[in-house]
Order: sequence, then structure tokens, then C-alpha cells
Amino acid sequence: MTKQQKQITWAMNIYVSSILMYYITQNVKAYIGLSYPEVSDVTVTSLITIPTMFALVFSFIIGPLAMRFNKVALMTIVMCCMGAYSLIFFFNGLMHGPFFLYTVACALAGFAQGGFAPLMNTIIGENFESDARAGRIAVYNVANNCGAFVILFLSGRIGAGNDGGNWPFAYLLGLYCFVTTAIFLVMIKKAGYSDNKAARAERRAIAVENNVPAPKFSEVPKKSLMFIIGIGLLHCIFYIGINAYYTNVSNYIITEHQLGSSVQAGNATSLVRFTLIVMTFLYPFWNKILKDWMIPCGYALAAIGLVFMLTMDTTIWGIYICAFFIAFATSIAHSTIYSKALNYVPDSIAAISSSLMWGIANVGPFFATYILAAISATLGGGMATQIKAGIGILIFTTIVAILVFVVNKPKEK
Repeated sequence: MTKQQKQITWAMNIYVSSILMYYITQNVKAYIGLSYPEVSDVTVTSLITIPTMFALVFSFIIGPLAMRFNKVALMTIVMCCMGAYSLIFFFNGLMHGPFFLYTVACALAGFAQGGFAPLMNTIIGENFESDARAGRIAVYNVANNCGAFVILFLSGRIGAGNDGGNWPFAYLLGLYCFVTTAIFLVMIKKAGYSDNKAARAERRAIAVENNVPAPKFSEVPKKSLMFIIGIGLLHCIFYIGINAYYTNVSNYIITEHQLGSSVQAGNATSLVRFTLIVMTFLYPFWNKILKDWMIPCGYALAAIGLVFMLTMDTTIWGIYICAFFIAFATSIAHSTIYSKALNYVPDSIAAISSSLMWGIANVGPFFATYILAAISATLGGGMATQIKAGIGILIFTTIVAILVFVVNKPKEK
């Protein structure tokens, strides 16, 4: 790796360490609900999932924008949007402002969430050889989760002050977004990376000279298309199941079972991030042992985690164990199923396959709030029924995954 490549890597790793600032809401959601008793719990819970829905839209918009405008400038705007999200929550929470402003903030967070990865991946593609790109992406994902671990750990402790009345102050951590952006701008300039009009024109000329026809959606074989849509829907349903943990963790600890404050909620959510970091490094080991069972086992582990959450409700350790299993499940199922979207289609349409898979699967987190609430209402209401619904959904996805990836294993391309 050249000196320039190292500098670009460090610049992006520092930059991305603050992008998951919107995760703070997982810790202080119960306190937000207590501050706005006139707002339904479903609406308060949606503050956790709304950014994902906006991210789906912006992830498709950011690509064309990156082709016409300076990517460094776009990355600056993206991170400033995440910083603005945090400041809106801080000031609006401090003044008990109108609740709809939180939705505006979530839209900004969605722009950041949907925009940062395509921009960073494009810069990596421009500056690293094909065999080194996956490694660079994996490294910034580790930096991403390390930042989230610290953010979640600190925000829980800050928000717990004054019996939860200090929850707006947890969002002051969002100032870190502006710090990482400033460092990124200095380091990327020092690395000599340029994305002005002349540099983009030069790259386009090289692309034309080495012309490879762009893949078209119409070229996707029907069987491959149906397979991608099918596994995308399966993973979408999986996301709905595990969100029985993410959308309830704060209320579960603080108001439902009085197991602690946002300090303990912060411990649980940061444990997810820490476990993801460790299990990402161990992924080759688990892949070698589990092989075709990676996805079914991942889905089953998530269900086991929710069982601990449901049954061990008199001790904080139940939610901690659940956090570990949720992260373990995500680490082995998530990467594997996205690789399926590449391994079972021709190389020429791999990018389309990956984008389609990403879009379908990530619809799940947004609708999870409403689907789990609807199922819970049908079963009599209450948080326990939402957790039971999550367990049932994950058992269903486990059975389907066994049928798809083990019993009727498809042939790779």
C-alpha cells in the first residue's frame, strides 16, 4: 500500500467513526417517550427506524450526484447532516419543542446513512486495486463499529443524568461529527486526492478508453432475479424479527422491568457493536465450520437471544445475553446472505444484484415498528408479545433458510 493510499485509508476511517450517531436514540428512547407522553409509543419508536427508510431513498440519489459533483464536498455535507440531526435532537429536546422536528432530523440522518457508504466505496474504487478494495471496506466497517461502541457507551451514561432528564445532552456527542469531518478534509487534501472537474474528466476518459458495457437490469436472468428477490425478502423478514430487540431495548430496561437506566441500555447496545467487531474478525472461522448453515444458524441465534430477553426479565443479564446473540447472529448471517446475491448471478450484473438485495432487505427495519405493534395488538398487546412475535418470525426465517440454503442448495454461477 502506497503512502497516499495509507493516508486516504486513515482519513476515511476517522471520518466514518462518527457516522452512527443516530444510534443514540436506541439508548434514550424511553426518556424521549416520557418527555412526550402525548405521543404514542409507536411514533416514538419510529425515530429509531425512520432514518433507514430515508437512507433507502438517498442511497439511490447519491450515486448520480457523485458522478457530477465533488465527492469530498458531498461527504462533508453528509456528515454535517448527521451533526445537524444530533443538534436538532439536543436543542428541541432541551426546549421541549414540537415532535415533528425529530422526524426532520431523522430525514437528515437518513441522508447521511444512505450517502456515506456509496461515496466512500467509490473513492476506494478510484484509489485501490480490485483485490485490495474488499479489505479497505472491511477496515472502515470495523472503524465504524468502534465509533458506534464508544458513542453508545457514553450516550447511555450522559442520558441517565437527572433521572433521564438529561437525555438531550447525550446528543451533544454529535459535535464529534464536525471534528471528524475537519480531520478528514485536512488528511484527504494532504493525501493529494482530488475530485475537481478536471480529475473527474480524466477518470471518465480512462473509463471510456477501457470501455466495458454497463450492465442493464434487463440482462438479469429471470431465475437469478427471482432468487435475489426471494432472499432479499427473507432477510427483510429477519430484520423485522431482530428489531423486537432494537426497538424495545431502552423501554425494556428503563420502564418495563426497571432493570436500570440508559446506562444499562448503553451497555447493551454497545455490547452489540463490540460483539460485531469481534465476530467480524472471526467470520472466516465460523464460515469454515458452519458452511451452508451460516444463514440458518444466524437466524436461529437471533431467536435464541430473544428467548433470553423474554424469559430472563428479572435480571439485566437477560438483555445482555440477548445483545450478544443478536450481534453474533447478524455478523454471520448478514455478510453471508449479501454474498449470495453476488455468487449466484453472472458477474456482469453483480452490482445490480447487490443493489436490489440491499434495497429489499432494508425495507424491514422501517416497517418493523408497525408490523411488530400490529402483531402485538392482535395477541393482546404489551412488550412481551412483541418479543414473542419476533421469536416466531425468526423461527420462520430459520426454517425457510434451511430449505433454501441447505436442503435445496442452489448452484453457484
